[in-house]
Amino acid sequence: GTKYTSETVFKGNADIILFANWVESSNKFVLSYLTDNGGFILEGEAIQNIEKGENGQPVKVKPYDGFKFVKWSDGVTDNPRTDVKVDKDIEVKAIFEKDEISKVKVTFYTNNGSEENKVVELDWNTSLTSTPTPERNGYDFIGWYDHPTDEKAVKIDKLPWGPITFDLSYYARWKVNTPNNFTVTFNKNGGNTEANPATISIAKGLSLSTLPSQPVRDHYTFKNWNTQANGTGTIFTATTPVTANITVYAQWTANKYSVIFDDNFDGGASVTRDNIEYLSRISPLPQPINSRPNYYFAGVWNTQADGNGTDFTANTPVTGNITLYAKWAVVPVVTVAFDDNYSG
Repeated sequence: GTKYTSETVFKGNADIILFANWVESSNKFVLSYLTDNGGFILEGEAIQNIEKGENGQPVKVKPYDGFKFVKWSDGVTDNPRTDVKVDKDIEVKAIFEKDEISKVKVTFYTNNGSEENKVVELDWNTSLTSTPTPERNGYDFIGWYDHPTDEKAVKIDKLPWGPITFDLSYYARWKVNTPNNFTVTFNKNGGNTEANPATISIAKGLSLSTLPSQPVRDHYTFKNWNTQANGTGTIFTATTPVTANITVYAQWTANKYSVIFDDNFDGGASVTRDNIEYLSRISPLPQPINSRPNYYFAGVWNTQADGNGTDFTANTPVTGNITLYAKWAVVPVVTVAFDDNYSG
């Protein structure tokens, strides 16, 4: 039908019935945050589209030098401001006024440092001429920043710093302390004695020039130092640069021995087996070189010529230079009797 508004002129003298025309209301509202000439929006979105009943995002304003925030145009004094359970469009303006201040404060947050946070009070529009130097166990101080973590934070990189016309906060930043000296630890790795010295401290990146005296191990000869106990790592020498604390391990080579097999009778001979590694076994064992009249080899070697020592078998480990003696047994005497085999 015809649309009637407040400006429509009615013609005629007949009664007329008008019907309300409805449209579905929007479920979204607009939040508009404005500022006057005394400041600007520091954090948050100036224009926000919010679903009905939801909360807006926080908005924080910051005054320009010489101004201070007073309130929003609807009387709210929160800064930052968050509008909650939004059910209508909101448009507000931040109101600032001239700030007639004589002092400003700069707060230094040590951010887990060993000292307390420090507040420095300055005359308005003057500069910092010094800053605290905090300490933190295991960390090196990097500097003071206007935000604790933001990569774009501003660092106080020179003094004097300013002029400062409003309160400021700065945060200490740290990095893990890298020691200037490292320790090399020499592990004897089965040895009977320690290296001397067993630890050496050296400046980062330098080499030792001289290694400690070698440890000693029974039946083994020292070979070298290695970054792995099983020898699969990197060999460590006097010229190896030290770039971190490190433990190196002695590597050992088993000694080799000679085993003499003696026929053990006058006129007999002997044979020598050389280069038998410590704890190795000899299998099969040799036979005597010569035969001994009226005796046969008993199949056993012994650590003493009289046979009263320890028998040495194919399962006996070699633990040093040794002479072994053949054990003999007397060949039995067989008597043969001849009988005429008749009476008389």
